[in-house]
Amino acid sequence: MVRDFIGKGGIELEIWAVPLAAAGSFLTEVASPLGIGTITLDDGGQVKGFVCETYAVAHARDITNFG
Repeated sequence: MVRDFIGKGGIELEIWAVPLAAAGSFLTEVASPLGIGTITLDDGGQVKGFVCETYAVAHARDITNFG
């Protein structure tokens, strides 16, 4: 995910509850260009989720229209 300040649309999310005790080992498996960042929901709430490092965005296809 890449934050869009232009307001083109959104992506439907599936929110999981990951036990805090398991979070550390999970994070070690997240490979570049993925990272964990703050995702803002439609209701203004925020959750942690997958984001993309900026270097990988330069030639990436915008898939927002897929929802």
